[in-house]
Amino acid sequence: MKKKQTKRSKAKYPGLRPELNLKTRHELIADYDYLNDLNHKEKEWLNKFTKEYVNAEIDNRKPRKNLHKTKALKKDCYDRNNARNRCIYTRSKASWNLKFFEDMSEKNESLLKENLENELIDKIDSEKSKKK
Repeated sequence: MKKKQTKRSKAKYPGLRPELNLKTRHELIADYDYLNDLNHKEKEWLNKFTKEYVNAEIDNRKPRKNLHKTKALKKDCYDRNNARNRCIYTRSKASWNLKFFEDMSEKNESLLKENLENELIDKIDSEKSKKK
């Protein structure tokens, strides 16, 4: 049975193209602004390195061909990928659910201040009632 052909499988260097990777990896790959200066062999090596280091795609069938050969290096790649997948900030950013305080409108900001003020008042009142 043949594998389904995808944009990623058809691309020459899929590890170097942010649009063909998960959104959680975009920032790590988007910094490759020097790709046009590299030759074919250098791009091939960088693609392999990115697939292993960033994507944790390590070939366990042919371990000698990997750049990360030791158990410690492989574990580091897997751990980094797992940590990125667990990270609330990274996941929120990738799903466009992250809201920066600077981007909040004045209306939202005033609601936030009002809620904080009410919480502080409630806390002070509860402490006063405990003392009595």
